[in-house]
Amino acid sequence: MIEEALILAAGKGTRMWPLTEYNPKPLLPLCGKSIIEQQIFSLKNIGVKKIHILIGHRMKEISDLLGDGKKYDVEINYIVQSEQKGTGHAVSLAKNHVKGQFFCLNGDTLINEENLKLLAKNDGKIAMMITNVDDGENLELLRVKMGNCYQ
Repeated sequence: MIEEALILAAGKGTRMWPLTEYNPKPLLPLCGKSIIEQQIFSLKNIGVKKIHILIGHRMKEISDLLGDGKKYDVEINYIVQSEQKGTGHAVSLAKNHVKGQFFCLNGDTLINEENLKLLAKNDGKIAMMITNVDDGENLELLRVKMGNCYQ
């Protein structure tokens, strides 16, 4: 069972402007809860006990809402990314905090428990979920050829 997760929540949310004028992306509401809270509930429900949240832009709003995680029945640890240098840099900042296998989620991405369970069944290998888009403008794109991903 995977018991740790990393949620990347340091970005500025410029692609979602004007929705992010008053809330950082992870705090945008969805069905009465923020996106990041939806993620926390899904992670907790499949057995994750410790969640590391990488924060930067508007970090106080995120940490004020989530606190130490007790209200979600998980432990929350914050990692600060003082300069936004991309996803790879963000993940590298967590290397001294995360132990063993972990889920890594973007703080603005919805994922359900069933998909998390599918990822967990991957026997310790790196796995990711991707989706097809018609217009990839302003997105980081992967190309898939014969089951392999290329950037």
